[in-house]
Amino acid sequence: MSVGDDRFSRTVVGLDAAAGKVVWRSPKTVVFEENGEGLVVREKSSVLNAPDPLLALSAADGRLAEYPGELGRPRLAGPRLIARTDDRLYLAGYDGDQRLIAAYATAGGTRLWAQKTGHEPYSPNPGVAAAGDVLNYSVSGDVVGVGRDDGRERWRIDLYGPGNLRLEPVHPSSLTDGRLYLGGGEVRALEAATGKMVWRFGADRVPYPGGQTSYAAATAVDAMVYVIGLCPVDPQNPSAREELPALRASDGALQWTYAIPDGARFDPPPLLHRGMLYVDTGRLAQPLLAVDLATRRPPWTYRSGFNEDGHIPLTTAGYTELRIADDRLHLSCGTHVLALPAQG
Repeated sequence: MSVGDDRFSRTVVGLDAAAGKVVWRSPKTVVFEENGEGLVVREKSSVLNAPDPLLALSAADGRLAEYPGELGRPRLAGPRLIARTDDRLYLAGYDGDQRLIAAYATAGGTRLWAQKTGHEPYSPNPGVAAAGDVLNYSVSGDVVGVGRDDGRERWRIDLYGPGNLRLEPVHPSSLTDGRLYLGGGEVRALEAATGKMVWRFGADRVPYPGGQTSYAAATAVDAMVYVIGLCPVDPQNPSAREELPALRASDGALQWTYAIPDGARFDPPPLLHRGMLYVDTGRLAQPLLAVDLATRRPPWTYRSGFNEDGHIPLTTAGYTELRIADDRLHLSCGTHVLALPAQG
């Protein structure tokens, strides 16, 4: 887990999940790569404007290893990890005036392919999810499907339009059973292989008169889609600001909705474990929200006892981090790590 008071430079430690004992501590200042599944980190360079190299992290002992071949020194400018599989890393960067996505073999470090995305170099990093032989990614308002083996474009749709000025990045938790569920100005379901639109939800649920709808990246599991969004106007509950709608995956029909505390961050998506949905809010005072899917109510509320510092975490660069191991919730809050039962 990563811990620390500096949300941009946290310390990576390995813990015994049962006892909470520190097993190892990274000898270097590193941060987890968001899409590295806990096995890829980025070393924070002490030299201004120097590149921050990617390193492989051993979960067993915390050892750090440089990647071989070109993967160790990518020719891409500003390379960032966007996806990881058992045998490949996918990086995004730029070359001149073009955004690029490149695939590398993890073992030998060989570049397998590189393709231009058609976007400016300083556009946001793509969000990525893999379905079969197709790699789905999003940049700005575009969602694209490319072949995982050759990077060739299979399909592309432009979702930038009136009332939909914001598109959440594609996330691995938003892909299941061949469908991709996207947040943004509304929630959309696409066929991952073809890009065909299946259904849309929420464009009419404006949070306030004249306001724009906004939904986070979704968690899709067990024929349902769960997504955090801004609440529509509700005269009966005017203080509500955010909600957690549950949508039927087949057609996007709203099954139920739950009001959540204002200020919960939109990323990462909620975690599902044994019938419970957990939201890492990013807030020090109330870092964790649990929703029982059977009762559609919170079975308990956890407050850390730590003082809030005024930080509103709208991105993953917050002061909290949630992991599930040995049927326990492991939650870092600043410099503290807490273990809670996964249910109860």
